Amino acid sequence: MHSFVFLFLLILVFTKVSQCTLHHIFVGTVNGTSLYTLEFNDIARSLEMVFNSSGAGAHPILAITRNKLWAFGSRSLDGTISRYGNTTSNFKSIQLLAQTERPGCIFGAASSGTCSTIFALSPSGFQTLRSDAVHGDIRSIAFSPNQRHLYALDIHTSLLLNYYISDAPSLQDLLDVDVLPELSGTIKVISHPKLHKLYLVAQNTNELVTVPMLYNDRRDIAVNLTHHEVLSKNDTYIHFFTSSIAISSSASYLWALSQSSNNNNIITVYPLNTTTGDIVDEPLWFNWTPRGGKAGGSFQTSFIAPTPFESDFVAVTSFPAGSVEILGIGGNRMHGIQSLGSVDASVDEGCCGEAAWFD
Repeated sequence: MHSFVFLFLLILVFTKVSQCTLHHIFVGTVNGTSLYTLEFNDIARSLEMVFNSSGAGAHPILAITRNKLWAFGSRSLDGTISRYGNTTSNFKSIQLLAQTERPGCIFGAASSGTCSTIFALSPSGFQTLRSDAVHGDIRSIAFSPNQRHLYALDIHTSLLLNYYISDAPSLQDLLDVDVLPELSGTIKVISHPKLHKLYLVAQNTNELVTVPMLYNDRRDIAVNLTHHEVLSKNDTYIHFFTSSIAISSSASYLWALSQSSNNNNIITVYPLNTTTGDIVDEPLWFNWTPRGGKAGGSFQTSFIAPTPFESDFVAVTSFPAGSVEILGIGGNRMHGIQSLGSVDASVDEGCCGEAAWFD
């Protein structure tokens, strides 16, 4: 039934779109069962909700298969991953990552808090691979640019695991387990979309850390990590923690989102050298408040998701504010960060989870 619902959403998208100026985003919920379809017009700079469907449960994280026929959702509260309602486990955190190159599997990391496993689902969802048990709390994964390597980050020990992904992956090819020095509370790892470089964010210290990689996508231990302050270390930002980072599909900017319990958020945008991936200038800072009608309270979760098409745009979602907003860099850096459209879904108390761009 739920597979039919998603196929209906795909039909809706394909029948509405005949030009490349329209793009679509799927957004799930942290609580509840809604699955929203939003439409972004990158010429008119507008964002609107076009469909609200009921899924199998709350899906704060969604991943869409390479062939765009299926969506997988994870639900950490009861350890469920589904297409919809396909597989159940006792894990408390489940991350998903869609492989955009062949064969187009869905990869993920499931953690109980002290023990984790890396897994892969075939595009149909009926074949599953699992790694050996990992003693640690893996809550963030990233692909190398060619998707031959899958990086997995232990958020407590800052161990970085590097799995080789072949055409017929087994998840038994663990190449490296690197200890990243002088890091604590690292919660997110992302890779440069085109170059051999990783970026991590340390939540406890609000630091952005760059990790140089060799041409074979293994860590270059001869080169030190580079640290950048996302926010200054003073009393003004003592209650902020950096929770999400992303690189725009143009590879020109890295976005970082820092949030506090009183619904205040700061978005930091670093300009990147498109040849080296290095940060090349002072960042832009933007005070961002979710457009939804609810205050964040003591528990707020926000996500940044870059577009799959070439742009400097990102989708920013927030729970429990119920907000989805498209942000971009205006004409050039001198115009700063601009809002390109937003949707207020605050009537849904479970919205919004991380955005998954369809096109």
